[in-house]
Order: sequence, then structure tokens, then C-alpha cells
Amino acid sequence: MENREIAFEDIVKNLKNFISYQLKYRVLWIVAIILGLALGITIAIISKTKYEAKISFIINDGKSNSQNPLAALASQFSLNSSPMNITDERILFLIGTKKILGQSLLTNYPNTNFTLADKYIEIMSLKKAWSSDTSLNNFQTFTSENIEKLSYHENKAMDIILSLILKSNDLQYETVKKKSSSLVSQSSSGIILISYKSKDELLSKLFIETIYKNLSSFYIETIAKNLLANYELVSNRADSIKTAMYSSESNAAEAMDQSIGVFKFRGKIKSNRLKRDNEILNLMYAEVVKNKEIAKFNLDQEKPILQVIDEPTLPLEQHIKSKVIYGIVGAIISATLLFFFLTIFYLKGLKR
Repeated sequence: MENREIAFEDIVKNLKNFISYQLKYRVLWIVAIILGLALGITIAIISKTKYEAKISFIINDGKSNSQNPLAALASQFSLNSSPMNITDERILFLIGTKKILGQSLLTNYPNTNFTLADKYIEIMSLKKAWSSDTSLNNFQTFTSENIEKLSYHENKAMDIILSLILKSNDLQYETVKKKSSSLVSQSSSGIILISYKSKDELLSKLFIETIYKNLSSFYIETIAKNLLANYELVSNRADSIKTAMYSSESNAAEAMDQSIGVFKFRGKIKSNRLKRDNEILNLMYAEVVKNKEIAKFNLDQEKPILQVIDEPTLPLEQHIKSKVIYGIVGAIISATLLFFFLTIFYLKGLKR
């Protein structure tokens, strides 16, 4: 019991000594806090304002209309097979790809001869950072208009830009979730929100708009490619049967004219054959026209899949660093560093 009381008294004594040691440098504490406060406020002042552009759109999945009679008919003839179902996860993945982001950055910046990527390089002063890189020290501007046709140097520059954008968290994309309840957990609402912040207001707006444009185009041209090919195939088939049918009708009419007044059955053989062929072509044409309408219906169900809800408009929302918050954070960081340094020196003094 006595040993415990002695140990507790030692702890209290050491704690008092530690506090006294810290207070001995109260002037240094005041200076550190003032310097941290001043540094935080200075950072907030010299930091440039960032402009945030936002766009939201809904995933319009037309295939949900399963009660449509034409959809049922398409299912019956196995013509409504879509290449893939569109989900939030797939859309979010596509947004973060080089195919979409890189192509968006190759858009021309208004009233200039350079691209959004070149504007980003200028804002971030990347050419100074690349001065020591032998493959990029002479890089000027992006000349390719297609992401798939970039040169070696352009590809390297683009990879660096995309890495910086994604790591900085200036680009955000997410799906809006429905509110959960005690019975139902959070689920997707089918709405996607994309936002981007940069020091250039026009860059933010154009980048967000072109991301949506390229995302929508990619779906129409790639995801619905099989459906479009199917529609074109059926359309061409319908046109060829229609041409053959018209030709058969003309030949049949001519043969019937020639068979007038002929009493022998042999003289009517050609007319009967052409009449039979014409009936078959009529049936084929009716069937292919039906398939064409089904293919057109499926294609219309897929285009457009994305519909804008809100788009960015000028002026954009501004993000200005708070002098008060940055000042307080600076003071806390400065005081914390001083505390650790003084603690280290105090512990070293105890060992002597």
C-alpha cells in the first residue's frame, strides 16, 4: 500500500515538473501560435479561388417497360437482347476511364488554339515540373483530337494530368442513394452526380459538360452497337425483298397479259409460277417489316440512355479558403509541433 502511494506521488510530481517545464517556454508558445496563425491566414489569402461545376443526370433504362406489347413480341422473336444492362457501377467506372476523361480534356478551350488539357497544364504550372524530364521538357501542346491517336509524349503528359485530377479529389462522381428506412436499406435512385473544381471557371464548366457528352456518345456508339447493326441488317433485308417483290409483280402482270386468250395450261405455267413467287415475297416482306419495327423499337429503347437533370451554368459556385479556419488549423499544428519538441528535450533531460 505504501509503495502504491509513493508511485502515485511520483507520477503527480513528474506531471507537475513536466507542466512547469512547458510553461517555462510560454513566450515560445505565444510566438509559435502567432506564427502558425499568420501562416494559416497567409495560405488562405494566397490560395486561388476554385470554381465547382456540377451536372446530374438520370439513367433512363427503357427496358423496364416489359408490359409493352411490342417488347413482348421482341422477346418472342429473341430480338430484344441488349449487349448489357446499364447500372450505376458501370456508369461510374466509365466516368473514371482514360477513354472518357482523356477525350474530354482534348476538347478545344474557347477562343484559343489549345485544349482543356493544355489549360490545365498552364494552371498547374506543370511545364516547370517537367523541365527535368527529358521526354516532356520540350512538350508544347496537344495536337491529337482523338485519345486513341496520342503520341508517346502526349500519352505520358495525359497520364500525369489524369493522375493529378483523380488523386486531388477535385473530380467527384457518385450515385445518389435513396433514403433508407427500418425495412428498406439504401438503394440507387438511378441518378448520377458529377462535380469538378478548378482555378479556372470556364475549364470546370467545359470539362463537366464534355464528360457527360462523351459518356453519352460512348454508350450510343458502343453499348448499342449490336442493336444498331441488327436494325440496319433487317432494314437492308426489307429493302431487298421489297425490290424483288416489285420486280416479281411486274413480271407477273406481263405474263398474265401474254396468257390472255390462251386455252392450253402450258401457256399459263409462267403466269402461275410468278403469281406464286409474288405471294411468297409478300409474306416474306410482311415478316421482315415486322422484325424491322421490333429492331427499331429496341434501338429507341436504348437511345438516349442518359438524360440531364441539372447542368452547370455561369457563374459557378466558388470555394474560398476560410482565413479563420486556416488560421486556427495553422496555430494548432504549430503548437502541436512545439509540444512534441519540448517533450523530447524534457525526456532527454531526465535521462542525464
